[in-house]
Amino acid sequence: MKRRFLIGGLLLGIMMITGCQLAKEEEQVSKGRFIGVYLRTDRMGHLAEEDLPAVVYDEETETYEVKEEKGYFFFSPSVTKKDGESYQEQVTSGHLSDMNITASVGEGGGTALDVEAVLYFTEKNQIFYPYRIRQDENGEVFMQRSDDMGYQVDHLSAVMLSEDASYDEIGNNEGYQMKFKVSFLYKAAPETVRIFEMGKDHTIRKETVIPSSENLEEYRPEKDTAYLLLEYETSSEGEDSIERLLVSKEEESFPLYEEADGVLLKKLVPILWEE
Repeated sequence: MKRRFLIGGLLLGIMMITGCQLAKEEEQVSKGRFIGVYLRTDRMGHLAEEDLPAVVYDEETETYEVKEEKGYFFFSPSVTKKDGESYQEQVTSGHLSDMNITASVGEGGGTALDVEAVLYFTEKNQIFYPYRIRQDENGEVFMQRSDDMGYQVDHLSAVMLSEDASYDEIGNNEGYQMKFKVSFLYKAAPETVRIFEMGKDHTIRKETVIPSSENLEEYRPEKDTAYLLLEYETSSEGEDSIERLLVSKEEESFPLYEEADGVLLKKLVPILWEE
């Protein structure tokens, strides 16, 4: 699965992460500009640098492609089109959820890109390996081993890779800064989702059962619905559990989860509230 987003200009914003997290942070500088991250689990195998997937530029579509998509990745390369227009492309395997991207420009023209995302793993005790994705001055994009260590999901809630080349030798902010933080959370795949349409008197007006296999594109509650109550039913290690979510009329969507390649993909389903 692959998704692309094109950015014509730099987006300004604020990212916030709440809660207490442990993070593995490292600094490493090497040939080429740090533009993204590629992640593999021990079930996929740890690769030597020469065996990492190739990233190629398709001149016809003017986009970058990862030749082997086994793994989870996000990167933001600079693209110069045939007509001379330049922009930042964003390429992702589609496995990362809750992605927040902040781009900013310094007074001297230097740029900074901060990316935060979550991987919802469906199996415990997995070891993952991070790799950096870089782009050289000729536009070539390639992957590089970050280090030789693997990190266990149960023992590390986040990994952060960063690189700061935003200042030149005399302190001018004309360069580039990249920070990438991915959090790892174990989440059992819901087997069934129940949607209760609730009235103002907090009574159930309607119940809808959604199997995990159903692909719901949108949801339209009945006119008298005051709010929604969602129940996510899961079964993990022989134990059944229910997670509940209250959705008010001020909210425009609710999440459903689809299992793919060992992770849960979070999908926001639009709600078509009746006036």
